[in-house]
Amino acid sequence: MSSDFYSSLLLFIALFLVTIALVFLQKSKRKKSNLYLGSFFIILGSSIFFRFLEITNLVMHFPHLIELDFPFCFLLAPLYLFFVKTYIFSDIITSKEKKLHCIPALLAILFLAPIYFLNSAEKTLYINEQTHNSFSWRYQILNGAFFTQTLAYLIFILLLLRKKSNQDERNNTKWVRFFTVLLLSIQLITFLSIPFVASNRKFDYTPIMGVCILLLILIWALQKSEILLEEKSLSIDEIKVKYKDSTLTNQEIEKHAFFINDLIQTKQLFLTNGISLISLAEEANLPARTISEVINRHFSCSFNDYINGFRVTYCKELLIEKSAQLTIDSIAEAAGFTSRASFYNNFKKLSGLSPTEYIKMHKKINNLINR
Repeated sequence: MSSDFYSSLLLFIALFLVTIALVFLQKSKRKKSNLYLGSFFIILGSSIFFRFLEITNLVMHFPHLIELDFPFCFLLAPLYLFFVKTYIFSDIITSKEKKLHCIPALLAILFLAPIYFLNSAEKTLYINEQTHNSFSWRYQILNGAFFTQTLAYLIFILLLLRKKSNQDERNNTKWVRFFTVLLLSIQLITFLSIPFVASNRKFDYTPIMGVCILLLILIWALQKSEILLEEKSLSIDEIKVKYKDSTLTNQEIEKHAFFINDLIQTKQLFLTNGISLISLAEEANLPARTISEVINRHFSCSFNDYINGFRVTYCKELLIEKSAQLTIDSIAEAAGFTSRASFYNNFKKLSGLSPTEYIKMHKKINNLINR
C-alpha cells in the first residue's frame, strides 16, 4: 500500500464518517440515539483526519493540533453505550451519568497538558521524536488506557444485548450486537498489531476500522433499518406535504390502519419493550415505510406515540384494577416500558397527568359516585 494511496484512503474515510455524522446529528432532535451515534462518528472521523495530518506531515504546519484528538477518543465508548441504551432500551441518560463517563477524557487532558503548553518549536520537536519513537512511555500509557476502557465498555454492552436478545430477538438488537462484535474485533486486532505499528508508524488499523464501518452502513441500508426514519408527530399540513407523491389511496390507508390496529391489540405487541417499526413490519408482513405512512396519515402521530398510546391505556387499566397489588414501576414494566423515566414522560404526555395523579383522580371520582 503506497503512502499516497493510504493517506487518500484516510482522508476519504474521515470525510465520509463526518458526513454520516452530520446526517445523524441533523435528526438528533427526533431521536436522542441519533445524537449519540452522530457524535460517535464525528469523533471517529476527526481522529482519522488527525491521523491523515500526521502521516502526510501536514501537522508540522499546525503543531498546536498535536494530540488534541486523543482525549476525545475516550468519549467513543461512552457515546456508543449511550446510543445502545437509548436506541435499544429507550433509557434516558442523566447529566450525572454523562459527567461520570467523561472522567477518562478529562484525565487524558490532564495527562497531555504538558504537551499542550509547549511552544510551537517544542511541539515540532515533539512531533519529530514521536515519528522516530512511536512506542514511547506516553504512547504506551494512553493506548493501554484506551484499549482497556474500550474493551470493558464493549464487553458490558454485549452482556446488555445478550440479556435483551433473550427477551426479544429482533433486527434492531441483531445489528447492534453485530456492530458491537465488529468494534470489539477491531479493538483486539489493534492490540495485537501494536508491535507492527510501533515499527512502521506510517500504517495502522484506521483504514480497517473505516472500511468495516462503511460495510456496516451498507448492511443498515440493505436491512432498511428504521434508525433514521421520521419519529416526530407531524401536523396535518406536514403530512400532506410529506406524502403528496404517495401511491397509497385513502381506502388502502384505512384498510392497513384497521389491520395494524387489530394486530397490535389482538397479539398485544405493545407489551414487547423492544418493538420497533421493523419488527412490526415483519409481524404485519408489510414494508416498514408503509406502516410509518399509515400511522402518520391515519392516526396523525409518530410510531413511538402510537405504541405508547396502547401502553398508557393498558397502564391506566392496571392502575385502577391492581394498584393495591402492584407498584407503579412493575405496572410500567408489564406494559412494555423499559425505564421509569420513559413511562412517566409518556404517561404525562398522553394523559395530562402523572400516574400518581391519575390514581388519586380516579379514587375521588369513585368516592363521589359511591356517596
